Amino acid sequence: MTSRPRSHALDTASVRKFTSLLPDDWPDQEVKPDYGVDLRVSLWFADDPSLPAKHDGLEFGVQLKATDDESEHALSVGVSWQHIEFWEQLGYPVLVVRYVAATDALYGMWVHERGRHLEPKPLKQAWFRFDESHRLTPDVVTDSIPPKVAAFRAARTRSLRLPLRLRAMGSIASPSQAILFNTEFDRLLGTGRMSVEYGYPSELIVTLGPWV
Repeated sequence: MTSRPRSHALDTASVRKFTSLLPDDWPDQEVKPDYGVDLRVSLWFADDPSLPAKHDGLEFGVQLKATDDESEHALSVGVSWQHIEFWEQLGYPVLVVRYVAATDALYGMWVHERGRHLEPKPLKQAWFRFDESHRLTPDVVTDSIPPKVAAFRAARTRSLRLPLRLRAMGSIASPSQAILFNTEFDRLLGTGRMSVEYGYPSELIVTLGPWV
């Protein structure tokens, strides 16, 4: 009698769990062979429930990482830097999803938003560290994924509307740093073309004007 490896069963369970969160109008396609993306999901929308849904090209990829681990390490996922570089070259955003079998729970983090969650040093692996704020539910998927995917495409196609506000987080954020940045930007770019505000407790908010 042949036996099925536990890793295969975990992979199947993670796919089923994730696809169960998707709206019926969002078809998913399993990617074969798997070179770092398990699923590609297309976003379809209907302005009127009585009308057919429409697709405007928005899609995202999913990389599933399943585990039987029940310790605190279950919410950490290490991936190679080669995978990071591959994902960043794709024309659509990639969502790294952690499936914890012990709790039947899913956690997701976008690769392009990984900066605050990865190790700062170029180690052999880059680490995604999840917490309850990354928990995926049907409502979270339906409400948060479309604007994230749309914003990614807008950034890649340079169709962002100005003025544009960016938030930078770090230990150097302070009112005095904001003043120093404003002084330097005014010197380099001209008065009023870029402004930096301090956002408590550790943010610098950069506003780019319509002059860009």
